Amino acid sequence: MELSLRDAIAMSPFTETQLDNIVAQIEAQRRELEVQTREGTAAYRCYEGLGFVDDGLPEKQAKAIEEATQEKADRFLVKLMSASGGKLRKSLCEEGGVLYKQWETWGDLNNKDVLRMVVPLLTGTTLSGQVLVTVAIAVSVIIVHLGKKKLCNHR
Repeated sequence: MELSLRDAIAMSPFTETQLDNIVAQIEAQRRELEVQTREGTAAYRCYEGLGFVDDGLPEKQAKAIEEATQEKADRFLVKLMSASGGKLRKSLCEEGGVLYKQWETWGDLNNKDVLRMVVPLLTGTTLSGQVLVTVAIAVSVIIVHLGKKKLCNHR
């Protein structure tokens, strides 16, 4: 069963104001990454074994995940996509999913909706406080930047 946006909102440990502040940070990192990509200066961290070798994950966000979780970013992301019965994967990768519909309609994802889908899955880990916020921002930026086409091909 897919995680609905309504369920995700109900499960969030953050107030709307806190979510808006986090979304502003996601948007700032997203814009920075888009400018770097256009200029050809974006740095990516490539990983063997999980399919992120050709495209890689954005360096800044991968580093934030690895420092916060003490785990390779690609492995963490794959585990997160599969957490809770694959709810994030279903939302992003399966027809009818909340994020899937956004991507198919606009070719883009809403930062706040991505954050709302990611946070409940992260709260099921040992992450909390500022570490939770740091990882939520990094994961959201990666999902929004790479999008459905690249993330849904990795298992």
